Amino acid sequence: MVDWLDIVDRDPAFELLLKTHDELRGQEDSYLRSILDFYEIDAPLKLVEKSKATHFRRGDSSSWREDMTETQMERLASMIPNVLRERFGWH
Repeated sequence: MVDWLDIVDRDPAFELLLKTHDELRGQEDSYLRSILDFYEIDAPLKLVEKSKATHFRRGDSSSWREDMTETQMERLASMIPNVLRERFGWH
């Protein structure tokens, strides 16, 4: 991810669509439409009704903290480069 962001920052003409989970939350239609538009795909967009059969997680971008031990969270945090933390506001 760091290398991709470096390319995008150095060459604004390089076309790369960056999307985050936070952009998806509560805006599924516009999120998916922006991906189709980026790839110039003209297709109907019909989202399935959310249910336990299609969505096994809540969609909460911080729910992982409830599923991991403190040690696991610390290990994961140590693996994330500071440049990504700053860019995406990850704490």
